[in-house]
Amino acid sequence: MNRNVAEIINSLFIEFIGKVFNLKSDGIEVTLFSIDFEANNAKCHIKLDISHKGDRNGFNESLGWRKTRTGIDFGSKDNQNLNNFYVFWNFFNEKTKKQEIFDENKHLKDGYFGKVKKATLDNEDIDIDKFKSEYRDFKFTVQIIMNQILQEFAGMIKDPRNDNCTGFLEKFHNLWDKSHLFYDSIKK
Repeated sequence: MNRNVAEIINSLFIEFIGKVFNLKSDGIEVTLFSIDFEANNAKCHIKLDISHKGDRNGFNESLGWRKTRTGIDFGSKDNQNLNNFYVFWNFFNEKTKKQEIFDENKHLKDGYFGKVKKATLDNEDIDIDKFKSEYRDFKFTVQIIMNQILQEFAGMIKDPRNDNCTGFLEKFHNLWDKSHLFYDSIKK
């Protein structure tokens, strides 16, 4: 098995998430959603960005597995310390090129940017109030599912038996379902 965490993440982002969700990824980060709106004559975006934290604790741990005694092979799944992804809603202003962590009080309310009245996702109008009520929970859901997907993906690469492939596909389908439900819930 390849022992390079970055290559495994690259493959997951580009070959699976990018192709199934029809998204572009540089293999380091993927944007799952981009909410578009205008404020003060500038095009702005709120993006749900996902990136891997890197090979922080060793190869196995960075993929959601415990070490074996020898440290060479995967041990058991580590279902307690699954914290391998950064998942953030980021704000980006095309005019100023400013990018920062999204803050609904700053970016969607009266004040600096004025009251945002219309926002779209894939050219579909969204309900801004519904988005504000659900975006935090969805972010945490994505973070949990991404950790599970990575764990199953690494297990599938290591041993591509049917049951390992099935686990990966089930977790991946869960991401698809939750994303679709979120999309449907915020559409007008």
